[in-house]
Amino acid sequence: MSEYRDTPPVDPIDSVDDPKRRLALRLARRDELAEQLAKVEEQVQADAAAARLAGMLAIEISEATGWSRNKTNYVLRNAGVAPDRSAPRKRQS
Repeated sequence: MSEYRDTPPVDPIDSVDDPKRRLALRLARRDELAEQLAKVEEQVQADAAAARLAGMLAIEISEATGWSRNKTNYVLRNAGVAPDRSAPRKRQS
């Protein structure tokens, strides 16, 4: 039998009695997480541009990141990397 319980961790902000203080703490946490997300997004975009420069096709980057083809091309263009517009296509026979 497992020693761990299936209870969620207790959030210390929930124990704050003052509603204004609790709201301020939650907003501060949200802002901190938004900054972290922005930094990670920049890193992912830089990695995608590096992958494109290393020869990875934009469609492969789209599949790996879950981005649409438009977002992938937008990110690559903003990074100064050309999307693979002239990539060879399969011929229809």
